[in-house]
Amino acid sequence: IDPDNVDVIKGNSIVKNGSMDNYNALCEYIKTHDMRVDEYYDYVCSQIDIDELICYWMCEGFFTNTDTGNIKFWRENTEGAKWRWVFFDVDWALFGSTYTTNIFDNYMDPVGHGVGRSFRTTITSNIIKNPKFRQRMMEIVGQHLKTTFDTDRMLGILDELVAEIDSEMPYHYDRWKVHTYDKWLLRVQTVRDIVSEKNEIFRNHVIDALDMTQAEIDTYFG
Repeated sequence: IDPDNVDVIKGNSIVKNGSMDNYNALCEYIKTHDMRVDEYYDYVCSQIDIDELICYWMCEGFFTNTDTGNIKFWRENTEGAKWRWVFFDVDWALFGSTYTTNIFDNYMDPVGHGVGRSFRTTITSNIIKNPKFRQRMMEIVGQHLKTTFDTDRMLGILDELVAEIDSEMPYHYDRWKVHTYDKWLLRVQTVRDIVSEKNEIFRNHVIDALDMTQAEIDTYFG
């Protein structure tokens, strides 16, 4: 992509590159059209990578990234290009004091999301009203809960990461005299415990946020 021909926006209105003209026009369209009507929703789908938006929304919710306002999105400034989201800055992911919090439904709140609910939810709080979008979200979330976010798979990745640095940790603590290797092992176990629970926790968050019926639960999450 030509770096001089791309719109990049951070937060609500920080233009990192290009302009907000297209994005503002899209938000105005969404605000003034009933997204329950497929004709209007289909137009929005021509402007947004819907599957990627769902995946972004899902990842923020699964990892309980409470700093949801630190957000970036972009589009190539060409005919037919779609808005896409950048997944970054998740240092609060799987945090011990917040990992059970349901932030998945924050994006449905018309007031806003993030700190002070000050970040816009114009797109998400409206397109969630469309049955086709809701169904697609259940399909994608259900698929990733069974694959990408499968508990055994995630624990395997965690074990690989731990093993990669385990032999260096005693030297680290000996050098800097902060905490101990044993305390690090306890923290690793805490993360393992969180990862072990997270699939089921997030599954229930989505069920509650989307007000899923038992039939829908069986179909998409069974």
